[in-house]
Amino acid sequence: MTATSLGATLATCSDPTVLVPGSAAALRGDADLLEQQSRALAQQAEDLRGAHPTTWTGDAADGWAGRREQFAQTLDAVSQIHAAAGSTLLLHAQTLEWAQGVAGTAVRLYQRGRALREAEVGPSGAMLTGRGGVAADSGSGLRDLAERTLDSAQDEVAASARAAAAVLDELSAGLRDGRWHLGEFAQGMWSWVTGITDMLVKFNSLRLLIDPEGLMRDGAAMWQGGLDTYASLTEDPIGTSEQLAQLDLLRDRPAQWWGQLAPDLALTAAGGAGAASRALRGLSAAEEIAAGGRAAAATGGLAERLHWTIPDPAYRAIEPDWGVSFFSRDIVEFYTGSESRLGSGRGAFFHMTAEDAMQLQTPHDVLRGTGFAPSIEDAVIVRPAPDGPEVFGIAFPREGLAPRVPELVDAAGHPHYLEGGHTALKIEDAPGHPGTGGYLVNPTREFVLDGAPPVPDGSLLFQLGPDGTWLPLRRFP
Repeated sequence: MTATSLGATLATCSDPTVLVPGSAAALRGDADLLEQQSRALAQQAEDLRGAHPTTWTGDAADGWAGRREQFAQTLDAVSQIHAAAGSTLLLHAQTLEWAQGVAGTAVRLYQRGRALREAEVGPSGAMLTGRGGVAADSGSGLRDLAERTLDSAQDEVAASARAAAAVLDELSAGLRDGRWHLGEFAQGMWSWVTGITDMLVKFNSLRLLIDPEGLMRDGAAMWQGGLDTYASLTEDPIGTSEQLAQLDLLRDRPAQWWGQLAPDLALTAAGGAGAASRALRGLSAAEEIAAGGRAAAATGGLAERLHWTIPDPAYRAIEPDWGVSFFSRDIVEFYTGSESRLGSGRGAFFHMTAEDAMQLQTPHDVLRGTGFAPSIEDAVIVRPAPDGPEVFGIAFPREGLAPRVPELVDAAGHPHYLEGGHTALKIEDAPGHPGTGGYLVNPTREFVLDGAPPVPDGSLLFQLGPDGTWLPLRRFP
């Protein structure tokens, strides 16, 4: 049985708010305050846009006209950061309320189990015995169930609290003292807002990019519902909700579920700053990450640097500049014949470097890193295997080949394609805010091959393992 920080257990306490400590009312109060601040900031932004000082002329007037929209966008972005933080606290409050309700159920189960046990105590205080002289305790099963139920609720709140803390830390990253200073937006706040893009890269956030430990078969439906869907699940967000069953999230927990939403809220906040979202197109952080990776690769073995484990020592010969292409299970058959080729010849063959590929250690990493490549989206989101998404790949030496940076015609209409040599994720405009979308540029560099060349000798067909390793399936020739 798990005791709280106050030492309370079902054997010593029947108060659900002590067994699952926390004040949902206080959390909701903080969330309301953040929402009020968000609305106030948004109104200030609108007032700022409408301000046209009639007494300013010449350079002063021209300078204000140039800065006014920038300041307004800053206020919009900080407003949405406040809204995101408020939503985070509200969702944690909902999880806490649910868990305290579960704790109340656990109390009733435990009390019933204890009553059954006490009914079996004889006049002398000794337990009555059943067959074979074994002491009877028909309430033990109920008490065990109560303890497991409480443990589950306590674990859920702990997971929710960790998720909330992580989100709030990310939202306040880069501020001078981790706090929002509403009166200082003109002195350095704009640089923080545009720096949200760095936070997004670190957070790996975009709609449908979810907690890798979670299970989601219909991400689009889940995101379409958003907060409204969560609000309808307050009675029981885990076990019996028909909506959760429809979303096939029974292996998820509420903290994971709403924790997936928070990155999207942060992403929306960055989208609210027009210049910030447009800056995603040329995200300097991506270049810095890629450059750092190349420099590190030059200083030592790639596998050792990335703590990478390839089970067969023969495959440690893979070099950073090899090519790697990821795909779903149904593509594997094209690499089982005696005359396998890189691609079908009907279009360009997209791939990345092994250096970049080895930093994608989960199916969701690959989904992001490939810019939602259709085959990977099918494997991870649309039709995942019963035991979880399966991702396969082929690593091949590029010596003698002619890789090039892809062009628009090579993308065949793929919505996430962005010219410039890096994979990217397209961000749609925020509802009611046209022009706020853009691209989240990945550090992953992408290349294409033309003409479907034969698979080079030494190439490796592999499956991405559960711990990020490459599990060899075939070595060529």
